[in-house]
Amino acid sequence: AAPYMQAYFQKIHVLGEDKSLSSRSRFAYQDLIDMRSKGWKLRRKVETAKTLEEIRKEAEREERMQQQQSQQNNYGGRGGGGRGRGGGRGGDKGGYRGGRGGGDYRNDNRESGGRRDNRGYDNQYDNRGGGRGSRNDRNDGGGGGRGNYGYSPNRGPPPMPSSRMAPPPVAPKILSAPGGRSGGEQFSKEKIEIRAKNMRDEFMNEGRDEKELLLTMDENLGGNEKAGNIIVQLYADKSMDCKAPERKAMNDILVILYKAGKLTKSDIEGPMADMVEFIDSFVVDSPGAIGFLGEMLAPFLDMKVLDIKWLCEKTALLMNKKDQKEVIHKAILEMKKACGDGSARAVFGGPNEVKALEQLLGAGEFQSIAAQCL
Repeated sequence: AAPYMQAYFQKIHVLGEDKSLSSRSRFAYQDLIDMRSKGWKLRRKVETAKTLEEIRKEAEREERMQQQQSQQNNYGGRGGGGRGRGGGRGGDKGGYRGGRGGGDYRNDNRESGGRRDNRGYDNQYDNRGGGRGSRNDRNDGGGGGRGNYGYSPNRGPPPMPSSRMAPPPVAPKILSAPGGRSGGEQFSKEKIEIRAKNMRDEFMNEGRDEKELLLTMDENLGGNEKAGNIIVQLYADKSMDCKAPERKAMNDILVILYKAGKLTKSDIEGPMADMVEFIDSFVVDSPGAIGFLGEMLAPFLDMKVLDIKWLCEKTALLMNKKDQKEVIHKAILEMKKACGDGSARAVFGGPNEVKALEQLLGAGEFQSIAAQCL
């Protein structure tokens, strides 16, 4: 067996360097080589369903991070004035970027920090700060130390020194969504994936509520023309190495979303085509992957979203004839299990379908499968 494996992986190495193939194909081959060199360790972390409390905490963390980013965009610092520590807010009353001096307003006779002119303004263009403020200085931000452009509220806003202004944060790259929700937020790919995971967990933990599922899709994942494709790709990948209840939930979600018009035919076709073409690499980590693929394909074959011609074209891209036969065999079995014998015969047993399947597998091989399953 060792010489065969060596020859097989030499071929994979060549394919992994072939620039004429798609990036996804090359990366899949390279991942397979890397896993072999690392003792066939799992490359994906096995996820379990989250509790409602974990979902809430994750949402709270997202909100806190957004608030922190929003606060970083505000240029106000801590101003001078107040009781001892330079209270007051920068840009309001205590001076732009006021310092630490602070004043004590409890004694009218104490000396105020900064300089005073005959109109009672404190700390005007005085960078030395220090001292204590009087009661009258309480509202003017008196006593501010090291304050740049300390000023009275009667003088209007301070000048903004452009040389000290922090650059605006760089927004993450998002996917454009022409014709999306008017005024709604358009999420990045990473955020859509996080929301899709939460949507799956809520569906599992809240009684598989279809109405709530559709509302979540509209509110949290709408406004982006590629959101559906991203969700299907994520669920397809996760279905290869997760527990049966989680896999069933994701498959059911995709069917519900398609029937409700939230997913398009192209959203389904692209990710499913990738799964069929690269199913042999998933088998390395998950021996039952071809069966899991059959579970995903069955409802969409039954709804005519996918057809046998499409399935044969994608299955033909597999190099191993044994894998091709197994994909067709498992697809028929899973369709019988999910949709019934009649649906399986209608999809796989028509004249055109039989012809395409015989061209793919050979007449003898397909007739053998048909005798067992159809």
